[in-house]
Amino acid sequence: MIEKQVRAEYDFDAQPGSGELTIKASEILTIVRDNIEGGWMEGRNSRGQLGLFPESYVSRISPTPLFV
Repeated sequence: MIEKQVRAEYDFDAQPGSGELTIKASEILTIVRDNIEGGWMEGRNSRGQLGLFPESYVSRISPTPLFV
């Protein structure tokens, strides 16, 4: 299985109670769901927090293989 990951290019401050995820530039995020209407992605940060962030704020990086 291969995880899709992105790197945040810009800071994004989530709105409280919106389901959004605050991200910081250069942070690595694991994609849970992409191509969400309106240009959003859903992902998880290294602290296990899950939420939405703008697709235009991140760039894709090489996939990381997972060995089980």
